[in-house]
Amino acid sequence: MEDNRGFTLIELMIVVAIIATLSLIALPKFSNIVVRSRESGVKGSLAALRGAVQIYYSGEGGIFPSDLSEIVVNSTYLTEIPQATIPGVTEQNNPGHPAARGVLVGDGTVPSDVAGGSLWYYVNSGDTQGSIFANCTHKDTSGQIWTSN
Repeated sequence: MEDNRGFTLIELMIVVAIIATLSLIALPKFSNIVVRSRESGVKGSLAALRGAVQIYYSGEGGIFPSDLSEIVVNSTYLTEIPQATIPGVTEQNNPGHPAARGVLVGDGTVPSDVAGGSLWYYVNSGDTQGSIFANCTHKDTSGQIWTSN
């Protein structure tokens, strides 16, 4: 009498089909996590810049810096302007932007998009003086335009 203690071909094919189905469900979610973590890095750098500007404002008696280079002088508020990369988001038709740490200084009009490697947009006049934005008009994974973050 033969002792067959193995799996049949049908059983193995069912297991492979189940694993493939689970992979198709899980992989897009994991790829989105990587993009979100990169976005969080940019938003964290943005928060650090905003905090440094507010500390400068408090320390200088209510005067905002004329540009962000003033907050890195003597490493008093920041040692350097943070470098950031805006990741691409295919679902939002966002191609992304390469790493940059340049600062575009403006009057508060909404920036059109990354200009000359300037990822940060600093407002040095008008009603929104002291505001800092990511200089990108594309949308992030949550559907918000970067300049509104």
